[in-house]
Amino acid sequence: SGSMEVKTPVQDMPPKGGYEKVTFARNIPKRGPSGFVTFVLGAAVFAGGMAVVVRGKNRRHRLKIEKSEARIGITPFLQAEEDRRFVRAVHQERLFEAKVMADNKHWVVGQSPYHTTAYQHPVPTPKVE
Repeated sequence: SGSMEVKTPVQDMPPKGGYEKVTFARNIPKRGPSGFVTFVLGAAVFAGGMAVVVRGKNRRHRLKIEKSEARIGITPFLQAEEDRRFVRAVHQERLFEAKVMADNKHWVVGQSPYHTTAYQHPVPTPKVE
């Protein structure tokens, strides 16, 4: 049977005179603009964008004023047109009322059914063509 022989381990050692020098310094080339240039360009883009936004806002505001002034200008004509339509509708209603109530001798065409002297705003009527 075998005897147990103890062997001395073999150690790995560096070569005589040592290993070659390992270069480990980072040599990363500079890429892109500096931080300051990036900041200035970003600020310029922001300022340009804000100028476009402000110009658009001012233009929309001028158009809104123009639209408002145009509406104010045509309001009397629109009101006159509505007044003419209203008078025609009232006339048609009175003719219809006279026809429907012809059998009632006590009925006065056009007389208000309200017993008051206070102004009653006319009820909107459908357009009569």
